[in-house]
Amino acid sequence: MTRFHPSLLQAAVDGGHPVLPVALKWSITGPGISVSKDVAYWKDHHFPAHVWRVLGLTGIGVEIRFGVPFRPDGLDRRALGKEVHRRVVELFRA
Repeated sequence: MTRFHPSLLQAAVDGGHPVLPVALKWSITGPGISVSKDVAYWKDHHFPAHVWRVLGLTGIGVEIRFGVPFRPDGLDRRALGKEVHRRVVELFRA
């Protein structure tokens, strides 16, 4: 699982907006496909080209799990990042 970037949660903290934990669980059935190399968006990938490439792959599936929305009341962005991370990990175990 990739690390969370607490700075991206600052708007939720500032506005008291709810946060929705979401987990993506990938499955691969196609030969020669790797989640970490072919599906994950990272390194020097350019988003439009990456999305186009993923849409062209066969033999991949994704299960999307949604958690319960919650407000970041009393949490700073670092604490909120840790809480979101904890909840996403729980979704993987469900």
